[in-house]
Amino acid sequence: MTDATSDDQRPSHPTVSPDPAAAPSVLSPESAESLATLMPWLRSPAGLTRLGVVTAAVLATALVSGVLYTIALVAPVGDLASAGTVFGGVLTFAGMALGAGISVGVFGSTVSATVFSLGSLLATWAAVHVLTRRSTSHERGLAAIGRGARTAVEAVVAATALTVLTAFASVGAAELDLFGEFSARPRWFTTWLVTVLVVVVGASTGRRAATRPRPNAIAAALREAVRLHALWLVVFGAVAVVATAIALIRDDQAITLLAIPPLVGNLVAAVVAMGHLGAVTLSESGTSTQIGWAWDLAGGHGAWLIALAAVLFAVAAVRLGVRRERSSVPVWSRTWQLPTITLFIWILLAALATGIRMSAGGFGHAGIGLAWWTPFTVAIAAGLISVGAEFAPAVAYALSPRLTALLAGSTATARWLHGPSTSTDPDAGDVENTAVLPAAAAESPAADSESTVVLPTAAQPPSGTATAPEPMDPRTKRRLVIGAGVVAGVALLIAGFFATVSILNSQRSPAGVVEEYLTLLADGDAEGAGSMVDPGIASGQRVLLNDEAMNGATLLEVGEVRVDDRGSDSATVTATLSLDGERFEHTFEVRGGEKRFGLLDTWRLDEPLLVPVMLGSDSQDSVRVGDAEVALDESSGLFGSGEYGAELYAYPGIYEVTAPESDYVSTEPVTLRVLPGVAAEAAVTAEPSDALREAVLDEVRARVEQCATPPTNMDDVCPYAVRDTDLAELTVTTQPEGFEMLELGGFRSEEAVITIRPNPRPFDEDPEPEEIEFSLDGSISIEDGEVIVDFDDTWW
Repeated sequence: MTDATSDDQRPSHPTVSPDPAAAPSVLSPESAESLATLMPWLRSPAGLTRLGVVTAAVLATALVSGVLYTIALVAPVGDLASAGTVFGGVLTFAGMALGAGISVGVFGSTVSATVFSLGSLLATWAAVHVLTRRSTSHERGLAAIGRGARTAVEAVVAATALTVLTAFASVGAAELDLFGEFSARPRWFTTWLVTVLVVVVGASTGRRAATRPRPNAIAAALREAVRLHALWLVVFGAVAVVATAIALIRDDQAITLLAIPPLVGNLVAAVVAMGHLGAVTLSESGTSTQIGWAWDLAGGHGAWLIALAAVLFAVAAVRLGVRRERSSVPVWSRTWQLPTITLFIWILLAALATGIRMSAGGFGHAGIGLAWWTPFTVAIAAGLISVGAEFAPAVAYALSPRLTALLAGSTATARWLHGPSTSTDPDAGDVENTAVLPAAAAESPAADSESTVVLPTAAQPPSGTATAPEPMDPRTKRRLVIGAGVVAGVALLIAGFFATVSILNSQRSPAGVVEEYLTLLADGDAEGAGSMVDPGIASGQRVLLNDEAMNGATLLEVGEVRVDDRGSDSATVTATLSLDGERFEHTFEVRGGEKRFGLLDTWRLDEPLLVPVMLGSDSQDSVRVGDAEVALDESSGLFGSGEYGAELYAYPGIYEVTAPESDYVSTEPVTLRVLPGVAAEAAVTAEPSDALREAVLDEVRARVEQCATPPTNMDDVCPYAVRDTDLAELTVTTQPEGFEMLELGGFRSEEAVITIRPNPRPFDEDPEPEEIEFSLDGSISIEDGEVIVDFDDTWW
């Protein structure tokens, strides 16, 4: 017979002989022997292999997470062609994945970002858990202190290796094609600490799973919490991943999908929270906290998460109930542990693990995470599930044994029916035999199809164990099914009602009221826009806020309208607009109004989209904008005193400004370009027409004739030399042919010539004729279609 110990390659346990002279030890002989055995084993090939495998598992998980993060986050903004970019990004994000965050240096300031990558942490825990569970045979002979010391050594070595690998890595502005000073690097201390904790927890749970300790109330409660959260993780996780993938693909951000595996735990936690009436909050220094509910997702369709949570409530109650010892009466003493553990777990998740928090020292902070009440709503749901687990298996089995086996598992259902197997083999619970579950009786042969259910289960229990529940009376069963159907129908109606309300509210979002307002402006409906949002200005400044003014104008084109910041009674909405191909953004502040029928959200836009404009004319007291005539005030125009202008407001657009039609004035249209944030102005300049030239020239020539005709030759307009009553001759020799200067405001004629000859005098009996050359100056105005010329006085 071969000695069984001859195949054991582990170092033999040295015998520790107590030394009478030695000082008394605080360790028991068993613990001292265990520690003495540990170090030789760690130095053995098996110990080194085990240490290397655990360290490799931790590094592999971190590096895979780093690769996924690098591709998902760096590729959209940087260039992955550089080996330095890839290497630095992978190591930086590997440290972040297991280190709960990074430190970012921006222009000399440090921004600390905290994010627990729960997917990466769960993967690391699972790897260490499985490795420990499969290698516990090496720990035989080690006391608890020896096993703890071994775990501590493995955790410290793995954490130190990861920290050394990632501590000096960084990714900066050059790699990300960003302007300015920017550098991100992992936080080495949190990388080391979090990795140690994950390895310790994974080794502890793996060792416990392998040793199969005797069941107790605490262990049973922990197993129930694990089963419940595993159910949520699988179902809600599938929904969250699929929905997120669809949303990212629609937004042309498919590459970001690679960031889901490291963050899948965070994503699932948020979805589970919303399904149980929790919420996600977004907070920022100096702003109100935004709250996101289930019905705020996907245009209101996220409300179906609540319905899914209700379905999983029943499934979880059955699955947990069949794993409890069957009792004829509820055992209330085993119902409080599950909600208590769940509350503790979710407090940790809400306070530490699921959110993303950024702090910039004295510059403020921002973060997204679970609302403070989320742990309590999830714990309440767990409490209701725990209470329901006392009744659900019996009710489900009475209704349908097959359904019970489908929901809870056939082995667990058989064990619940007949009690645990009497086998002493520790692995007997994993061996599946066959048990026959009695089914509910049927009133007719049609029900025979459910008369016998064959389920794989543990070994048949001995006689005297619990018997299966009595089948439900067919009539009672039918009534119960009908009642359950009615309740389910009512529940679906209620869920559908609230889903409809959510969808309607999503369509009545703050962005909706802004988009409606902008659509009116884009359609040229200025009066409709004014009715929707009061301009809030004096009536005299609303001349351009009408349909006539916008007729023929180039109007806005409305692009994306998005909600940037939403609170309970206010929101910030940003609209992307374009005008004649020029794109720009404008931000609106929207206020919440009273709910219609107590359910439907209403939003009110109080801020009109107005731009101050100034119109002017150098000669006319009115201009035309589109089809609207705008009166101008004198001495307030762009041209200064004596001209015309008006200060008004207009909606964004490109308007054509013209002068009123006239026979005496010719003008060219000017463009008024109105954009938000920039004051606009336009001035119409007019030129005299040929008709005005002839009309003024006729007035000038008539005035010259008057200066050569008594008694009007004495007017101050005429030259001083002709203003004489003692003249023998006073005749016009030359009339002006044109103007030296002619504007709408005034003129200067070409020279005219009047010949004068004084009467004979004693000292000059035959005076010579004298030619007087002069020009006339004056101003021009047009009143009621008539040209009015006002001549200036002449002083020479």
